[in-house]
Amino acid sequence: MKNYWVRFTEIFGRTIFHPQFIILSFAWAGVLEIKKRGEVAVLDIGSGRAPYKDYLLKYIKSYTGVDHPKTSKLYKSSQKPDFYADANSLPFKKESFDIAAMLQVLEYLDEPQLAFNEAFRVLKKGGSIILTTPFMYPIHDGNLDKNRFTKPRLEMFLKDAKFRISKSEYQGSFFDFWIQSFLVFYFKNVNSISRKNRFSKVFSLFLLFFGLIATPFLNLIAIGIRHFVGDKNTEFPLDVLIVAKK
Repeated sequence: MKNYWVRFTEIFGRTIFHPQFIILSFAWAGVLEIKKRGEVAVLDIGSGRAPYKDYLLKYIKSYTGVDHPKTSKLYKSSQKPDFYADANSLPFKKESFDIAAMLQVLEYLDEPQLAFNEAFRVLKKGGSIILTTPFMYPIHDGNLDKNRFTKPRLEMFLKDAKFRISKSEYQGSFFDFWIQSFLVFYFKNVNSISRKNRFSKVFSLFLLFFGLIATPFLNLIAIGIRHFVGDKNTEFPLDVLIVAKK
């Protein structure tokens, strides 16, 4: 089931047909921040399956993905990290990259301050760190999911690492949070039901079909509400986006 889900995400992850469309679109806000900077050398810290690599290579000078060997085992993909390392001890010389990307990875880190210090070390002078991280989002990947951070907390980490904040904003509102949480809850339970017995597998296929039909409509509702109501409600953010310079 997981392999099918990975493939489905690779094809439909940026479309309204994907149940995680809302949170994935907020993660892509970080990717677009990288794209705007043109011919740069990018270090993707916590690259996982490197879902942004092929897209970014059309616009940037170089892409280097690094991921922790234990975490990387979770991701079934032909796309492997270029390096295996801990974010707290990167195997690169100082001032090697223009951009350090940490997209949807901070929730997994034991010591984020050390990771920010390392990102600062490997960045060239004038380089930027670009990060996104979920806030009001369901627990995922078992015990590996450890953290949720507010904007002020992340800004404090970055300033302690000697970064200067360029952009800092919450993404999403209560309606994004509610619709995204419902879709994650629904599909996680469909997956759980499918494992019980043969009848459950057949029933889960019906639920899966129904869920896939309903998903684009729910995502369109979220987009519509965001358009008319706005998404700057800081009390129920789904994600955080921060850009900071060295």
